[in-house]
Amino acid sequence: MLTIKKCKASKYIENLNEINSFLQAKKKITTITNTERLINLIKLYFETVLYYQDHSNKKCTVQIKGKLYTTEINAFDKDGNPIVLDILDISEQFITNIIIEIKKTMNIELFEELLVLLNAILLNTQIPTPQRLLIINSENTSFPNEWDKLIRLLPEELAINSLKIRKNLILKVLREPLEYQKEEYLDEFITSLNKAYIFYTRFSIKVQISNNHIIDIFKTIQDELNVLEILKDIKNADIKLIVNFLLGELITNNNLFQFETKNEIIDVIEKYKDHIDEEQSLTLKEFVTFNPENITLKDASLALSEPNFKNQDTNSLKTIISFVVPYKIDDKFISHDIKNDIDITVEFLRVDNLFEDPIYSFLDSSGLNINGMPLTFLSDSIGNIGNSTTINLIISNFFHPDFEILGDRIIKNDFEVEDAKHGGKYYPYKDFIIDIMFDLFKNKLLPFPLEKKDINSNFISNHLVSYTNKNSELIHHKLFTITNLDSYFQIKKRFLTKMNELYFEDDFLQIRDLLYNVEIINNRVFLDFCYKLLELTIKKSIELSSLYKALWTSDKDGNNVPKSEPDAQAVLYNQIKDIAEIKGIRVSREIVAADGSLDFHFHYTKNDISMNICVELKNAHHTSLKHGIKSQLPLYIKDVGIKEGIFLVLWYKSDLFNKPTKYRSIKELENDLIKEVPKKLKIKPLIIDCSPKISPSKKGSENRLT
Repeated sequence: MLTIKKCKASKYIENLNEINSFLQAKKKITTITNTERLINLIKLYFETVLYYQDHSNKKCTVQIKGKLYTTEINAFDKDGNPIVLDILDISEQFITNIIIEIKKTMNIELFEELLVLLNAILLNTQIPTPQRLLIINSENTSFPNEWDKLIRLLPEELAINSLKIRKNLILKVLREPLEYQKEEYLDEFITSLNKAYIFYTRFSIKVQISNNHIIDIFKTIQDELNVLEILKDIKNADIKLIVNFLLGELITNNNLFQFETKNEIIDVIEKYKDHIDEEQSLTLKEFVTFNPENITLKDASLALSEPNFKNQDTNSLKTIISFVVPYKIDDKFISHDIKNDIDITVEFLRVDNLFEDPIYSFLDSSGLNINGMPLTFLSDSIGNIGNSTTINLIISNFFHPDFEILGDRIIKNDFEVEDAKHGGKYYPYKDFIIDIMFDLFKNKLLPFPLEKKDINSNFISNHLVSYTNKNSELIHHKLFTITNLDSYFQIKKRFLTKMNELYFEDDFLQIRDLLYNVEIINNRVFLDFCYKLLELTIKKSIELSSLYKALWTSDKDGNNVPKSEPDAQAVLYNQIKDIAEIKGIRVSREIVAADGSLDFHFHYTKNDISMNICVELKNAHHTSLKHGIKSQLPLYIKDVGIKEGIFLVLWYKSDLFNKPTKYRSIKELENDLIKEVPKKLKIKPLIIDCSPKISPSKKGSENRLT
């Protein structure tokens, strides 16, 4: 772990010269590219501060090896007058200037290195609290917009801990704010601290969303509400503001991800109603009852600002059209250059978290919601992470078919005739997208299966148009959403389906408790979790509900027969993937492993630990059933580099189907399979009874309970 220690006496003057060198270089050089030296300069500065505060008895004077030295830093005030400062006086501006320089060449590796250093400074209690508070101010001044994106790209544990460090410092300052701010600015200071506390809590939630740990959002909110016992003893903590924020986050995220029932959310609001105004309580309860059936959206577009190309060289602008399709690509990233009337690069990016959906990211940045439902629910990737692909059409010039530029004015084009021809609102970028998709299809460049008939005006709905300059800086972007006649209907259908599933309390309660309460810390725990999840979802739905019907088909003679394993696999996959996604577990089908094809692969990452479970599916009457558990699954497990797996077996034996003839019961088969598990591996057989079920109202149905 990185630590900040007081510099040696022999290094003090040398360090001060290095600090002055930066201040002088800053006047002469536009961009300082030696980022390693810049990061080390922050560390060097605070090590020098530690020495100064221990060996100085008055301003600008320091004792070094028994001798007093005057160590002044020459600077200028805001009016340009020369002033003399000591090393403590320059903290905020000095660190801000360094971070601004680092930002010019910032990447995720550099940001991680910088954040680890800043964390070490913030945790060092020998550094005066005002100095540490200035670090937070410098961060917010230097790169407030970059923080939003970069913090989500870090390893989750580092990101969450970094946010906690800052929140803990804020709480410390809120206890005695007069120690750190003059009384005349105190109210504004306290307000900014409370807002910063909320700011960092919101980022914690974003980090969890970007890591697909949706359940952790609700844990974080509950943990924060539990902290009220501590906050209420901090008289400057704005309890009302913080509680209202937390309850709002609980409602909007629950409306988006559908984890708690409305009644449960109402109960939480009631529990904390004494901490908020009655009007706030009523508004929150109104938000809880959000239902997309109660509103109608159409022809929606959203821009965060009006376009302004006044000071731009429009000849150097690039256009990026982004949209998401419900298809998965095997590789993370694929790119093609195509020649049309203009040069276009087509990028395919597999969506592995919601922020890789540009529509979700744009809507999230807007912070807008409709009666408690965040506008992010319009995103195509909600409920389909890992099975969606972002497509970026990068056009080499300034493409704007919906407006013209006359001088400094933006003139929107009139599409009245086109609207009439299309029988609805005309979207010129969609026509362009469809042309490109046909071109890709014709040249066999699409990395997913798509039929020609699927490429039509309903192929996409949401699309984002962005303009960047030659430095890849965003100049303007605008989102077009709900552009298809049935797109909002599909969104409502998705929302209501999830809501209805949630209200099957008896079925969902056990699943939800499993998702919420089990902390997956290693692959052994992950094995037990996946096994239990399969029991509560697939096994229960087949054996006690009617899902078994989806696993039978008719042969050419009209006889009822079990579906083939690939067909059954598709049924089971659709049953499990959405629920697993809530926990952040990615379920993949037909993964290539050990020169074969694994039926299901469960993958989960937490605190930078990657966990995997291999699942092999077989019909009980398969001729090579034992080979599956004895050799096939073990080879897949060995290839992935783990020791755990699940052997999932579908049992169809009944009056309609007499196989497997070798076994009279599921228990007999299970006992036989357990004997075949290789000793060094942890493989759990899970056998599901897919035989036709007797109705509960008929005699003999009691056998279904055994």
